[in-house]
Amino acid sequence: MRAEAHAYIHLDVTTHSWADFHRATGLSDKGIGEAVHHTDPGLAVQCPMLGQGVVLGWLLAIAAPLNEGKIIPAWDRYIETGCHYVLEYRSSNPSDAMRQVACWLIEKIKEEVERARSVLSAMNAVSKNMKS
Repeated sequence: MRAEAHAYIHLDVTTHSWADFHRATGLSDKGIGEAVHHTDPGLAVQCPMLGQGVVLGWLLAIAAPLNEGKIIPAWDRYIETGCHYVLEYRSSNPSDAMRQVACWLIEKIKEEVERARSVLSAMNAVSKNMKS
């Protein structure tokens, strides 16, 4: 795919930029289309679903639309950042119900991410830590 022909969606609150992506993957940044900036992750992910450009997305953020075929990878490679999410209880003594909900949520997230990883399995992983 020629992602350069599309607008580059940039999430302003993220720590990684398109320049970081191009540097880590070795892909050219020549001929990049216009940049569209969003501060809302939901809006940024909706843009490619509406055909309005390409977005850098954390796997957890894009797993569902990727699994549903609403978005597709724009290149043949992706970045393994080593970053992860942490779910914490606000209480030092969470209830059994809170623990059950947390376990259920973690299990559902794992399932969604593993499904998305199978979509990415045909792609090349670049194991670099992207730093701004």
